[in-house]
Amino acid sequence: GDKNTVADALSRMPLPGRVEEEEEETVCVVSTCITHEEFVIETMQDPLLQQVIKWVTSAWPAVKMLPAEAVPFYRVQTELSVVGDLLLRGD
Repeated sequence: GDKNTVADALSRMPLPGRVEEEEEETVCVVSTCITHEEFVIETMQDPLLQQVIKWVTSAWPAVKMLPAEAVPFYRVQTELSVVGDLLLRGD
């Protein structure tokens, strides 16, 4: 209103140049159905996952003894479990 003259004046001043409108961001998700059996087969065929399953069910070596690709699993080892033939993370 009339008591807020600075804000009123600024609201009427155009910005120099053209202001690009913000683009709307669209997130697309691709979903694929995979069966339990397919998960088991792929897990059993993956040498790294098979080794991680062994470590989860027995004992982990020192981190410096791990191959580089196993280190991310080591970092979350307290969150990992094995149910059946599947390696799971979380509850």
